[in-house]
Amino acid sequence: MDNPPLIIYKPKGTKILVFAPHQDDEILGCGGILRKHILSGDKVYVIYMTDGRKGCPSHIETKDISAVRKNEAMASCEKIGIDEMEFAPFRDGGLRLTKEARTYVMKQIIKINPDIIYTPHPNEPHPDHKECTNIVVDAVDLTGITTNIYFYEVWNFLKPTHLVNITDVIKDKIEALREYSSQLFNHDYETMIKSLNSYRMQQIYNKKLLFKKIKAEQKERKKINMDIKLPWQYAEAIQYKSMRCTSEEQI
Repeated sequence: MDNPPLIIYKPKGTKILVFAPHQDDEILGCGGILRKHILSGDKVYVIYMTDGRKGCPSHIETKDISAVRKNEAMASCEKIGIDEMEFAPFRDGGLRLTKEARTYVMKQIIKINPDIIYTPHPNEPHPDHKECTNIVVDAVDLTGITTNIYFYEVWNFLKPTHLVNITDVIKDKIEALREYSSQLFNHDYETMIKSLNSYRMQQIYNKKLLFKKIKAEQKERKKINMDIKLPWQYAEAIQYKSMRCTSEEQI
């Protein structure tokens, strides 16, 4: 039997860089974790790798959708507490591992020098998701920086190395998701992602370990004045990518 995923409060790091292929992937995949970083005083940066032009519902003009999604992204980030974001100049549906894309990502990584990078996992079915991570992993390797990479899931299950309890911030995650009204017009992403996060919580089957982790998390919540009475109902799954990284420290 494979080792069960580690149960953690959040990955340890104070400078967090998130790569989202499209505007909404960062919330769907790791919005709860990002909120916990913010509440812990960490600095979070989000880079949207495409202009989102392909996600156009029928009630919005095609020429307007990129601007609409950019505004939605800014409003969503505000809900989470993120005030640093960049919008890359690449076309939705056309993201590729090119010299231009790799150079762009390398510059962002060198500028921010993150402790943690979040990016979609490589087995995501959407081509932009796959290419986003190919670009990121290649760029990290070429920059030679020391960081920790975690993959998040949106459209396909990953094999988690860690589960992060997001029960206490699920409302914040859903409120942030609702800012993407253009994307919710034809899709019930709220039900989808809450179902996924609920399923991930059910994966924790070592009850003795869970009890110890709950006690440890209660102590951590007290440090940042968070409610310690909520039961564990929702979790986000992430997968650690072993590269030239720091030791896997979590709290």
